[in-house]
Amino acid sequence: MPATRYFTFFIALTLAAICSFSSCIHAQALQIVPISQQLAPGQRSASFTVTNQSESEAIIQIRSFGWGQTPQGDVFQNTDQLVISPPFARIAPGQSQTVRVMLREHTGDAERAYRIVFDQLPGNLNGKVEMALRLTVPVFASASQTAKPDVQWRIESSAGVPTLIAVNHGLQHGSLLGLELSEANGHNLKLLNQGLPYVLAGAERHWPIAAAQQQLGNGVRVRLRTSGPGGPKEQWLVVGGGM
Repeated sequence: MPATRYFTFFIALTLAAICSFSSCIHAQALQIVPISQQLAPGQRSASFTVTNQSESEAIIQIRSFGWGQTPQGDVFQNTDQLVISPPFARIAPGQSQTVRVMLREHTGDAERAYRIVFDQLPGNLNGKVEMALRLTVPVFASASQTAKPDVQWRIESSAGVPTLIAVNHGLQHGSLLGLELSEANGHNLKLLNQGLPYVLAGAERHWPIAAAQQQLGNGVRVRLRTSGPGGPKEQWLVVGGGM
């Protein structure tokens, strides 16, 4: 399958977005620990533990994909750079399976991002077909000890819609915990299509802004808050004011 074949995962119950920074993911009766992996320079392997907390056997398919971001959203690419073992698992009730990931040679300075997809395949229990389930977790692979994010923000109009834009000029992903936007009077603005709280190295992300109390025309000041690593951060942005 060509490495350049791209596709987008449509909404497939990516619960990592809902409990992004808790210690594990619970979905129906599956638990995955941890919910992300950060491979340090020189580190080539890591593992996840998948636990079946249901009363029936779980059949799981595990795959890896290269992960990128565009202003339109996440994109995923077939990859052979992150090897999964085992690619399939049958997990008995109350039992766990260790899933190992192995990174091939990492070249270049920028961090690479991957997503591991855990698909619970449909089964048949007492004549009822179970609903298929999909969970995804991120894996980041660093090539440099000194790599760090450098996220720059601006607000501009896109097709007539005010849009918050983040551009990461750094060599490592930025974590966007607690991302909030508010008007000068304190009224919170709703960001659409938030997705996972990351902006990848070298990537650009867009969040359309829902209707505000006042029109967000050029020159209007808006307050941005995040609470990612390093503590809370706050800055004022001017609509149409550039980076």
